Amino acid sequence: MRLLLLLSSLSLLLTGCALKNRTISLTTSTISPAPIKPLSTPISISIEDLRPKSDVGYAENILGMKIARILLDNPLKETLLKSLENSLQAQGYLVTQKTPSTLHLNIAINECYTKYDERIFREKAITDLDLVATSFNSQNQVILVKKIHTQGRVAPFLFITIKTVQKAINQALDKAIDNLLQEENLFQKPDAL
Repeated sequence: MRLLLLLSSLSLLLTGCALKNRTISLTTSTISPAPIKPLSTPISISIEDLRPKSDVGYAENILGMKIARILLDNPLKETLLKSLENSLQAQGYLVTQKTPSTLHLNIAINECYTKYDERIFREKAITDLDLVATSFNSQNQVILVKKIHTQGRVAPFLFITIKTVQKAINQALDKAIDNLLQEENLFQKPDAL
């Protein structure tokens, strides 16, 4: 019992201010994989966040106990939407609001969770990201449903910081967008169905 009490006290001393929730900012990016010939038909995008919680992970102390939630200062769906818009526009697509003549891309975020491990010699941040992308033609018929699972892994050289978690999440988002944009059948012309 004394050993457990000693380890708990040591854990509190070693984690310091780690008992508070941590908030991070994600950066939007532009992913430009090998260009696929863009369509002249405008594209609209919607993002649904289906995760049960708004946090994106937790921090563990030296004993492996969860000690702090990791939160975002802006909704995850806003960051994903902006990055996806930037990436599609960089490939020559016209991204616009949904109208009866647009193609449509819906992204459902099912999971985005980071394990932030502060234990000595095991310091790392691992983000698991699960999305489902569904594209529709202008008649609202499904063109493609694609499940995407990516992982962001960042192991710092010396010490883990909240920036390590930020990098892991951004890495997972960038991989997911790259995976999506390399799909040749993501957008077909409406009359191709």
